Amino acid sequence: MAVRIDPGLCPQNHRCPMIDVCPVEAISQEGFALPTVDPERCISCGQCVAGCGKGAMSLADDDAPARS
Repeated sequence: MAVRIDPGLCPQNHRCPMIDVCPVEAISQEGFALPTVDPERCISCGQCVAGCGKGAMSLADDDAPARS
């Protein structure tokens, strides 16, 4: 599983609070741009998915096409 971030749901106008939620520091962000998830570090625990107040994060199969 991989964490996907829907740019249509992520407001990208503040520091992503899920950066501090991730137990393995897999989420990063440049300025207020769309956050990124490092697939090498992500353990698919779902904490960011559960905590994202905008519902912009989801768990998806690695082979599934990204939502746009």
